[in-house]
Amino acid sequence: MARTLKVAVQMDPMETINIDGDSTFALMLEAQARGHTLWHYEVRHMALKEGRSRPGAGKREERLFARGHSVKVARRHGGHFEFGPMETVDLGTMDVVLMRQ
Repeated sequence: MARTLKVAVQMDPMETINIDGDSTFALMLEAQARGHTLWHYEVRHMALKEGRSRPGAGKREERLFARGHSVKVARRHGGHFEFGPMETVDLGTMDVVLMRQ
């Protein structure tokens, strides 16, 4: 059985994309079709924060966080996405981070 991946996608606002020509949207459709979970955020919602201490490191490491939404996508004009609630996620916990700007 294939592994389900958590995929974060950094891109323009979902409301503004052209679903007929946006390659990032096409990647999202394919990832979702393969059973992966999608999460959308914009670059303006990223922040570098102090994170957890690593054992034996003696200092805390910085972590990259983003505010965004889980998202489901569909090739349907006017209804091409559905957001889950806004949340803040440590991008280091994602399996894949697509930075498509």
